[in-house]
Amino acid sequence: MGVKELAKGGVSVVKRNSPGILLTIGLVGMGFMAYRITKDTRKYDRLREKKKEELNVDILPVKEEVKVVIDAYKVPMILGASSAACIIMSTHINNQRVKLLAGGLQALNTAYLNNKEFLNEYSTAVKAKLGDKKEEQIRTAISQSKVDKFDVNNQVFDTGYGDTLFQDSWTGIRFISSTQAIADGFSVFSDDLKNDLSGELTLADLYDRLHINLRQPPKNMEYFGFKLESCSMKRNFGEKLVPYSFTSTFDQRIGKPVAVLEYSPEYLDGSGTYVNY
Repeated sequence: MGVKELAKGGVSVVKRNSPGILLTIGLVGMGFMAYRITKDTRKYDRLREKKKEELNVDILPVKEEVKVVIDAYKVPMILGASSAACIIMSTHINNQRVKLLAGGLQALNTAYLNNKEFLNEYSTAVKAKLGDKKEEQIRTAISQSKVDKFDVNNQVFDTGYGDTLFQDSWTGIRFISSTQAIADGFSVFSDDLKNDLSGELTLADLYDRLHINLRQPPKNMEYFGFKLESCSMKRNFGEKLVPYSFTSTFDQRIGKPVAVLEYSPEYLDGSGTYVNY
């Protein structure tokens, strides 16, 4: 890696972590300012006595007192001003990021709600126009495309419940499990959704029931999930509360079949945006 690439990387890190860096500088500066005030108080006393002798007075005039204070505490003043500026700027940047994020989330939520009904109607129209067989071929092609884009160097999570390779259509995460373990997981998840006081569970909750231990789940998994009210409204008689399906694909790079797990979570209001993991 050249100097240019290192410099770009350094700039990127600074930009990304600028609030934390500014806050740290500000707090360190405040601490050093307190140390200098203690140290420079002796300097202030010395300068003050010297000025009194020069003017032959017991009490310095206000103007001269101010000059002595500035001369004695010049360094702490500069430290205090610059440290306060760093802390204020850190807060400002964080507030701006929060505002931008909030605006983005609101826009995403509006777009999702406006297009949700259209997408459902579109899917129904495709089936009516092309037939179930053709629609299945299209869905398989889309799933295969996702499988082909998967980075084979990424971790595959072993649930300890089976030996079939799966890929989550939504998150892109691969895991080893079995169709029975997944069925049991969705069953438990559905029961928990019915009993949850909030009436909604996230993708992170689903992964917990599927025994996919990510150790530190990406924060975006809290942004999408299932609402009991929505699931109940969309549910037809005899259907599962949280429906799911599998699409059979094959990853030529590793020479193994991959079953793509498909389901339809929804945006959970006020949480965030979804990003592929």
